[in-house]
Amino acid sequence: MLPTFALAIAALLAPPQGVILDHPPAFTERTRTLAAPNRAIVRFASPAHRLAAAAQGFKLLRDIPQLGYSVILVPYGRVDSSIDRLRALGYVTEAFPDRVYRPAYTPNDPVFPEQWNLIDQGIPQVWDVEKGSPSVVIAVLDTGSRIKR
Repeated sequence: MLPTFALAIAALLAPPQGVILDHPPAFTERTRTLAAPNRAIVRFASPAHRLAAAAQGFKLLRDIPQLGYSVILVPYGRVDSSIDRLRALGYVTEAFPDRVYRPAYTPNDPVFPEQWNLIDQGIPQVWDVEKGSPSVVIAVLDTGSRIKR
């Protein structure tokens, strides 16, 4: 699975001059993943496979050498089928839609990272739904022990 960090890096890098990538995100045709409708993130099997993909019309937009991934341009609305084709031809060892992520909210408690029980209980996801109010105090009570590991 492509690390989230790699996706974040790809999203932050600017496209090459002259390449228009301002399409709004759309759901991919088969996997229904919210992603750029004309980009994929891939790891080429070799430099020769990279050239072969280019010969097939997959334009390289940028490399992320620190992570070993490349961002390529695929036909609009054909992200899943393009990934399937690249895999079937053996050109890539990994390929993913250029997914869209939204920011996640986290508590401002400085010792929150040390509270493993809250993370195990899925409490951080609550901040994505409700930001709360200064007049509301929430307490999470549990036994403090983990029976199953």
